[in-house]
Parts: sequence; structure tokens; C-alpha cells
Amino acid sequence: MNKLAAIIAGATLITGCTISQSQRVASSHFVYPNSNVSPTKPSKGSTTKLCGILVFSWNGHTSEAQEAAYKEAIDSSGSDLVINANMTTSMFMFPGLFTTCSTAVEGMGAKMTVGKQELR
Repeated sequence: MNKLAAIIAGATLITGCTISQSQRVASSHFVYPNSNVSPTKPSKGSTTKLCGILVFSWNGHTSEAQEAAYKEAIDSSGSDLVINANMTTSMFMFPGLFTTCSTAVEGMGAKMTVGKQELR
């Protein structure tokens, strides 16, 4: 019985674990009511950072990480914003050693031109 427990504990220490969550996002930034939004091309962006060592962990999924992923996606497509995006946050834990947190954004890059019409 002790051999089986040792094998299970060893396998747990050798393999990592990933926890992931995904959500749809209409747009990366506020779209003005009198603007024209034109899709340009697909865009992707991601950021990964260390968010825990040994038994110490800190806030991994921050708004700064999310903004960095959006900025990379916007820069990759040469657009003003990302529309119809899928944002995925994941955490990879390698038991007893480290934890990394990732934020990825994939959507359609778009240009936004603010119209000259008067809002009523």
C-alpha cells in the first residue's frame, strides 16, 4: 500500500495541472455611439507571468495582464480595438515548484472612426 501511495505522490509531483477559463468579450475598448467600426484582420495577443513559487503565490490574473494581452492583439493587427474576442485565462501549476498565469485574447482587429453626426 505504501508503494502505491508513493507512486501516486510521485506522479502528482512530476505532472503539472492547468486550470483554464474562457469568456466572450464584445470589444476591448469603449466604442463611441457615433463611430463607424470596420473589421480589419484577425488578431491575437497573450501574456504569461510567474505568479507563485513554492508555497507563496500572489495575484496572477490582473487587469494589467489583460490590458497587455489586448495591446499585443491590437498591435499585431494594426487596429484600434479588438471586437468579438475570446479571452482565456489559465493557470499552470507545477506542484511544489512554481505557478504561471496566462491571459490570451483572440478576436477580430477593427478600425474605429468617430462620425461627425450630431447626437440627439
